[in-house]
Amino acid sequence: MSNPSRLRPYRRVFSILALLLLVGVGAATVFGVRLLAGSNERVEQSYRVLEHIEAARATLTAAQAAGRGYRLTSHSALRGEFERVAPEAVRAARDLAEATHDNPGQYARARAIHEQSSRQVARMQELLDLQEREGAAAAIGAMRAADLVDLMHRFNQLCEEMRAEELDLLAQRRSVNTRNAAALLSFILLSLGVSLATLWALLSSLSRENSRNRRLERETRAALEGL
Repeated sequence: MSNPSRLRPYRRVFSILALLLLVGVGAATVFGVRLLAGSNERVEQSYRVLEHIEAARATLTAAQAAGRGYRLTSHSALRGEFERVAPEAVRAARDLAEATHDNPGQYARARAIHEQSSRQVARMQELLDLQEREGAAAAIGAMRAADLVDLMHRFNQLCEEMRAEELDLLAQRRSVNTRNAAALLSFILLSLGVSLATLWALLSSLSRENSRNRRLERETRAALEGL
């Protein structure tokens, strides 16, 4: 009869450990993937904010160019271009504010950008309406160029401040994302190593016990044949 293997109790422990390890690895991997997905989303959020900043700046600049062109030429196509682009400029600034709700500092800057954009568009609209009613000379006389320059300067300053802050956030978020990815990869590799080691220990134990059982079986058969 085969003697019970001295490693048999340990096999049960190894089996339980392997099961617990499998459950733990699964749970930790899910957590790590979610953590990585969250950091990826924050990186993408910074890119979206930067795109919104450029959109707000580009559309307001386009509205300015169309308005200025109409004041100089009274060409109806330029007035139509202003009417098309001006609402886009205000909408782009509003979209920027909506994209920064999760960051109070950036949200405050975005609200200020939206306010500046709205004020500038409204002022240009007033001048263009005045030009249609009373002519280019009246619009130029009421223009107060220094006020428009101050508004645009403040708008550009806010955009630059917001862009610089978002670039800093992007660098931080990319660093966190890189660390999360490295941590997840390291954990997966470590878990794989431990799992393989546990499996090797179980298989080695089974192999040794099988060899021992076959040897005892041969010895028993030989002893019976000698009787």
